[in-house]
Amino acid sequence: MSATFNLYGFPDLYNDFKQLDYAEQKIVLIRAVRAGAEPIRERISQLAPVQTGLLRDEIIVTMAGTRSDIFSASALIGASTKAFYSGFQELGTAFAPAQPHIDPAFVSEEENALGLMGQTIEDETGKRLKAA
Repeated sequence: MSATFNLYGFPDLYNDFKQLDYAEQKIVLIRAVRAGAEPIRERISQLAPVQTGLLRDEIIVTMAGTRSDIFSASALIGASTKAFYSGFQELGTAFAPAQPHIDPAFVSEEENALGLMGQTIEDETGKRLKAA
């Protein structure tokens, strides 16, 4: 499951963002993606089936590697290796029915996540331009 966020349609914000140097742009994008990932992580934790609480407590956000030739930032949201069985819970097995928690969380929090990403880009860009 993935979502793409582009700065199209925001000319002033885009122009401000382009005034930052490359390293600052990357930092702003990474912070925005992390901010957008957090409500999805929280919702997955809320929806996760609870027997021992391990799955609920081991939902994490990991920033994925970024390519140096394009502006991109990615976050992986899901269970840590301690709760390796998350996929079995999400999709079910031959012996246990599915207990979806990842897909419903993503669907319910996508708009909120995108809004937080945009707000973070705006806030971080403004802060960095004032400091310059």
